[in-house]
Order: sequence, then C-alpha cells, then structure tokens
Amino acid sequence: MAYVRWTPESDVYIFDHVNGSVTCHGCFLNGPGARISWHGTHGNIDCGSNREATNELLAHLAQHVEAGHKVPAWLFDALAPDKEDA
Repeated sequence: MAYVRWTPESDVYIFDHVNGSVTCHGCFLNGPGARISWHGTHGNIDCGSNREATNELLAHLAQHVEAGHKVPAWLFDALAPDKEDA
C-alpha cells in the first residue's frame, strides 16, 4: 500500500514494502535511487504498532520539508500516532 506517491503535489513516495518495512523510495535526501526503510511490527507503521518507527518516519518527512521538497500536509496527520495512545 502506498501512503503517498509522486505527484505534482508530492516529491515523496512512501509505501509498505513486501519485506514488512515502510520505504521512502527514491529518497531525494540520499541521492538518486536511494531508499530508506522503517520496520514496523506489522509493516503498517501508521496503525500505532511501532511508535518509534512512526516518529522516525515523521522526522524524515520533516527533513524533506526542510530541504524544500513537497510533502502533502495531510500525510503528517495520517501518520501521526493518536494522542490518546501517547
């Protein structure tokens, strides 16, 4: 499942990899063709199963924003752990 794909509004492509991780594919922060992966308990880091991995991904997306890359604002809300679970 893709959380977000490359579009005119998005410079990031984040998806669940078949190995159970979440991947920032072709990550512009790490050179052409680079990938960064986070391992969640069930592969779906936004389900709250792995808060540390989710927070790492949110921090990574913030780095994209700081670098001037387009990251849809809704993605941060969609990935953020529920405040009630904190």
